[in-house]
Amino acid sequence: MENSDYLKYPTEAYSVMLHLVSHKTAQFTDISVLSFWDQWKQSEAIRVMAHINHRLLELSNEWGEDIPRINTFMFDRKGMCSSYVCQDVFKLPKGEQPTPRQIAEYAKTIYTYPKWNKVLEVFRQEALEPENNNF
Repeated sequence: MENSDYLKYPTEAYSVMLHLVSHKTAQFTDISVLSFWDQWKQSEAIRVMAHINHRLLELSNEWGEDIPRINTFMFDRKGMCSSYVCQDVFKLPKGEQPTPRQIAEYAKTIYTYPKWNKVLEVFRQEALEPENNNF
């Protein structure tokens, strides 16, 4: 395998792992191990997730449909969602957290979204195009 065959960008590795999770060949815990999550600075992880979220919103607008936002499952050390996720994803009043049932229902929309392969292909293409890589 040549060096060019390896995944080089965090978003590409993360996207591939989400694909594997969607096909039940990996678990969410594998993502943190394989993408060296513990070695990332917290701000770097947030920046990457913000980029993925922003791109999902752009694709949602381009395709005229609501693509579930995977950053919903970014919790702080106390197990809390960010105010952004609470207000913009769950549409909760300021200061409220989603219930476990709301989180489970949203997880179902992520799991059952039928076009993840299409989303991943867009992310993969963008990750391989140097002029589009902002990382």
